[in-house]
Amino acid sequence: MERPSAANGFLAQHIACLERNLWRWAGRGLIDEPCSSEELARKVYFAPFVVVSHNARDDPVFTYGNRAALELWELAASQVSAASIFRHHASRLLSEP
Repeated sequence: MERPSAANGFLAQHIACLERNLWRWAGRGLIDEPCSSEELARKVYFAPFVVVSHNARDDPVFTYGNRAALELWELAASQVSAASIFRHHASRLLSEP
């Protein structure tokens, strides 16, 4: 997983894909204010809420994590099994409001 940064445009193409899919399936975007794709990606990376994505493998691997996700789970910017993280934190995440 490549860590989002100013050098890579905060992975604007990846965030644009997430944004399109969120609009398609949930009828809303990641951020409520209009902005450029790179600005959207920057805002998502620094958002106070967790944003993650993963691939479609049998044992999914994260493909994106914003700063809140990386700090919450204390992840390095390397491939991490999504299933192992979800198993480890499932009870904690489900118990929070």
